[in-house]
Amino acid sequence: MTSPSVVSYIERLNRMYRLIRKENTGSRNELAARLRVSERTVNNYLDEFRLMGAEIKFSKIRNTYYFDNRFVLYATFEARIDADVLEDKERHDKCNNINF
Repeated sequence: MTSPSVVSYIERLNRMYRLIRKENTGSRNELAARLRVSERTVNNYLDEFRLMGAEIKFSKIRNTYYFDNRFVLYATFEARIDADVLEDKERHDKCNNINF
C-alpha cells in the first residue's frame, strides 16, 4: 500500500511545478499558503527541483517564481508486492475463514 504521505508529497510537488511553469506562484509566503505547507518546506521543494536540474528564479516585478531553463518534472512512483507477501496473506485468509 502506498503511504498517503508519499502521494500527498508527489501531489504538492506537481502542483508547485505547475504554478512555477505558469509563472503564477506569488511570493514564498503565498506559495506556501497555496500548498498548505510552511515557507521552509517551499524552500526545500525549490532545492529539490534545483537538484533535479531546474534553474529557478524569482521575479520581484511579476511576483512569481519561474523556470529559467526548459525543466520538465517527471513524477512517478512504483509499488511492488513480493510473491511471499501475497502467499502469506492467502494463508492467513484461509486460516481465518475456517468454519466450525
